[in-house]
Amino acid sequence: ELLARGIAVIDGFFGDVGLAAEQLRVRALDHYQSGRMRPGVVQAESGPCEGVESDRRPPTQRGDFVCWLRLDGSWDSSFGDGMEAVGENADDPDDESRKDHLVTRLAARATQLVRLAFDKQLAPSLVMAAVYPAGRDACFLEHLDNPNGDGRVLTAVYYVNCGWTPGCGGGLRAWTCGAESQGDLVEVVPEADRLVLFLADQIRHEVLPNLRPPGAGLVAHRCAYTLWFYRDEGLV
Repeated sequence: ELLARGIAVIDGFFGDVGLAAEQLRVRALDHYQSGRMRPGVVQAESGPCEGVESDRRPPTQRGDFVCWLRLDGSWDSSFGDGMEAVGENADDPDDESRKDHLVTRLAARATQLVRLAFDKQLAPSLVMAAVYPAGRDACFLEHLDNPNGDGRVLTAVYYVNCGWTPGCGGGLRAWTCGAESQGDLVEVVPEADRLVLFLADQIRHEVLPNLRPPGAGLVAHRCAYTLWFYRDEGLV
């Protein structure tokens, strides 16, 4: 499916009735409430995937808040491109209390799947935790993850939102760009324990506005974890 359409959806990724997803949701919200997250930024990009027509304007709005986690789950105090500091007190990567082994499991499981099913020479980046707050129509307009050849081959997004329905908004909308499908619309509800894989330099996509009201509480915030995979020629 990934080669045919450029995008694949895997439900029941952990296969534990959403238990891991719920714990990861709580962790993402803790990062958000603690102030470790910052507003997401948008890169300039080139034209769309060949064969995919789009009349949407370039991305000028991004309403999520993000932070970066190392593969051991500890918070990385750099922001954006990994070089801009967001606070005076950098975290200690050797501090066991800051590590999150559930994030490690997520990264390891996604990496195993990617290498078995797609390319054994791909290695993961840092993990990006993201929250799209309720009551703000938080969204991310249409874009490519890798528009400028920065090395990212594959995007993996893991959703942690229990009970999320299409009426809540916040869906992933994408257009295929694979060997057998070009420009077909794909819409994905960000339900708990769902993983989406897509080609980082080919699949145009957007996050639709979170339509849930602010009075619904923290459960109304849309949360996700994203990894990007780069080719590592040293892997065999």
